[in-house]
Amino acid sequence: METRVVEFGDARIHAEVSGTGAAVVLLHTGISDRRMWDPQVPALEAGHLVVRYDARGYGNTRAPVGPYAPHEDLFAVMDAFGIARAHLVGGSMGGATAIDAALTEPDRVAGLVLAAPGLAGYSFTDASTVSRWPPIEEAYEKGEYDRVVELEMEMWVAGPRRRLADVDPRIVEKVRTMLRASYPGSAKFELCHPEPPAVERLEAIEALTLVVVGDADVPDMLRIADTIAAQVPHALKVVMSGVAHLPNMERAAEFNALVLGHLEHVTEEGA
Repeated sequence: METRVVEFGDARIHAEVSGTGAAVVLLHTGISDRRMWDPQVPALEAGHLVVRYDARGYGNTRAPVGPYAPHEDLFAVMDAFGIARAHLVGGSMGGATAIDAALTEPDRVAGLVLAAPGLAGYSFTDASTVSRWPPIEEAYEKGEYDRVVELEMEMWVAGPRRRLADVDPRIVEKVRTMLRASYPGSAKFELCHPEPPAVERLEAIEALTLVVVGDADVPDMLRIADTIAAQVPHALKVVMSGVAHLPNMERAAEFNALVLGHLEHVTEEGA
């Protein structure tokens, strides 16, 4: 595995690459860092060039506070490794980045795998989810970052139908470690998305798209998955039962099979 620091503007982005073949870039969630993809890298690198990196404020990537466009960082990382075109696998925040990239420079995106993806311009409507944000924001303003982490973990890792005790403790501890390391830095960044926002332009996505969502995730994530599946011309949705916001970590073997199958399908279609 090769590690590289990609300098882009004022950012120093920590990235890793391994394997050979068609390029696959892994984009992590807002509650983790590049290590969330540990269960996927061995399966993917056997036949692909696999790149993963820490977004600003996460893992080993630090950058001055200020607005930035995540999809521009993605293209900068691809350029640093000489990758003209790649399959993008994005979770949550990383899914939103992948969608923005596919809309901004479609020729650079071979295919999309979106795991519980975010979606620029989408407004959360579920009252039980929205009600969780004020306590999180209050704890953050008080500098109670451990409390912030636990509230975020209950919201995303457990989901509305489970308790953290119901989730594999190894996953819980790994996410807790990644998330705690991101505070307070990651919350200070303002993400800039292309205009009009992606939620208004999904029908323009050309890439073959696989959407994976867990049925134990918060209701709005299920709605986003439905929206993408309905509006992206070449999209397939798969619902994984009994998992929440991190299907790739909770059921890695099943998720890996879905991803590899989608990559094979994209290749067969000549996309």
